[in-house]
Amino acid sequence: MAEERLITEEMTKTIGQLLATQVVEIEKGMIERYFNAVGDPNPLWADEAYAKKSRYGGIIAPPSFVYGLNYLCKPAIEVFFDLQPFKVEGYSRYVDGGIECEFITPIKAGDVLFSSVTLTDLYERKGSSGKMLFVVYKVNWINQKGEAIANVYRTVIRY
Repeated sequence: MAEERLITEEMTKTIGQLLATQVVEIEKGMIERYFNAVGDPNPLWADEAYAKKSRYGGIIAPPSFVYGLNYLCKPAIEVFFDLQPFKVEGYSRYVDGGIECEFITPIKAGDVLFSSVTLTDLYERKGSSGKMLFVVYKVNWINQKGEAIANVYRTVIRY
């Protein structure tokens, strides 16, 4: 007898679709709070005079700042779990299954960033606590000039 699958046809239909967008205005104080929190005193994000003389022409955010944007905005995973096909009975917990980031263009104070969230894959596995649902998505970040900022690839495990 075949086991019942967690992944429905309705869920599969969402793969490749744009599921959410967000807009974030980046102000200098956000960058300052971030580099203070992570303890990175690089003058490109900490010293206005130094940064102005650099090839960037001003303060930029540390590359890892884009990770923080995922928490500043409504986390993409909540977007999925708010969608009807992903309301799976008995699978209310989730853990981070990994994150990869491709940094493309530095984020500058004054940038307006736009994100788009796309589901890229779904799969199931059996673990020690039973079935697990793996949700893989991509968040593309671009700035107000249409320049790619970063691509974030994330896996969340639901069980």
